[in-house]
Amino acid sequence: MAKVKNQDIPTDQFEETLYPPLEFKDQYRRVLSEGIDWPKLPEGVEIVTFSKKESRPPQRNSSDPGPSPIQREWRNEFDLCSRCWMRQPNYTSQISRCKSAGSKHYIQDWNYVPGASRTFHDLFMKDCLDWRKANPGRTPPLCEDLGVSPFSASLCPGEEITITIENGVPPYSYGADCGELSVPEYPGGDPFCIIIYTAPEDPFGCPDPIVVFFTDSQGRKGCCMITILPEEECCCLTGPDLAIGVDSLVMGCNQTQTIELDPDSSGCPPIEWSLSGGGELVLDPENPDEYPPTYHSPATNPNCTENPTITAIDVCGNSASIQLAINCKTKADVLQSANRLPCWCCKITNPNCAGMEYQSSSGLHWRKFDCAGNVSWEKWWWKGIVYDAFPPAMCSDPPPPPCVNNCPCTCGVNTCGCWGGTGYCLYCNWGTPNVPCDGIKDSRTVADKQEGCCPINPLTGLPY
Repeated sequence: MAKVKNQDIPTDQFEETLYPPLEFKDQYRRVLSEGIDWPKLPEGVEIVTFSKKESRPPQRNSSDPGPSPIQREWRNEFDLCSRCWMRQPNYTSQISRCKSAGSKHYIQDWNYVPGASRTFHDLFMKDCLDWRKANPGRTPPLCEDLGVSPFSASLCPGEEITITIENGVPPYSYGADCGELSVPEYPGGDPFCIIIYTAPEDPFGCPDPIVVFFTDSQGRKGCCMITILPEEECCCLTGPDLAIGVDSLVMGCNQTQTIELDPDSSGCPPIEWSLSGGGELVLDPENPDEYPPTYHSPATNPNCTENPTITAIDVCGNSASIQLAINCKTKADVLQSANRLPCWCCKITNPNCAGMEYQSSSGLHWRKFDCAGNVSWEKWWWKGIVYDAFPPAMCSDPPPPPCVNNCPCTCGVNTCGCWGGTGYCLYCNWGTPNVPCDGIKDSRTVADKQEGCCPINPLTGLPY
């Protein structure tokens, strides 16, 4: 169907026949109803449009000074409303609960008057300009979304987030596809500007993303998009560390021990287990993640080369390892240690220094161990006396003042300090030849090692 417009029409043809009558106009045009998007007129109806006399600005030549400040302001307002009109959806189905926009297809009420020419665009522009005039500096609701912060977030099940709403006019209405919303009470502030969102504990059946939507009293809209992270990813973000717990770090040959994760550091399943060294790590083939593995130690361990290292790796890439000592021989006094027990400064007279001074005093703790790393012999030394148990008086005397003159004893590397009326050196190997200070002396023979004498180092807690 052809569209006809902008034709010159004799004025009297319409001034006398139209009802209601039209006032004097300086321009007329007509179109058929098929030529425009008109919702209530049947086809074949002719529509007359007009503009008031002197309603259009006069033409200007190049010498004109340009628009006045009032005209410039009005044009700016018109441009703002026109850009807002262009952002409106074309169809009702395109309207979003997150965008402050209507539709260009007549979703708002308007009065139809036969012969009138007002389109929805005319009504929209009039409403927009009227709003701008009545609310200087403010944007009409259909042209401005609510400021929602954050716009999007990734949460774990059950996690909370604070959502802030800006540039709206209370009261607000709000909702969420899944989860819960609450309004905290903030003294001195508008409680409706802050919303607490709690993600569902079980997000099954929830859309992705979950939309939290808001509307203010004037129709402005805004949304926050919530993505629920998978359980594995959440565990990696907030889950426990990974650590292995065993009953004992020392096992005999041909023995079995369950290897479990520390209950407080169980990591994030699934867990992957691996073994290096001797023996065998047995997993449940049907439920390797739910049931802890069992370790079977080897039958022999010559030179301790079969000591195993068991490693667990969780889904996040966290790893934990544990080393075991497989001891196949029973023999005592294969390791010896001498540890210093420092206490307070004791007052001594040193002939090499003038006057009195204070030196640090130390005791000794001697121990011997068997092939399994158990203590087989233990003694303490304190102030020239050897004790079978820890001396109750050791370090119990009140400490003296700080040292003066700073004149140390001339002792060697293997000394534990100075004590005595004239000062002398106390050697760690006193009564225990060649045992270093704070160290271990290995007394195992070649035969002991070949037969699998594999203890735990008492200083490090690792296989020796």
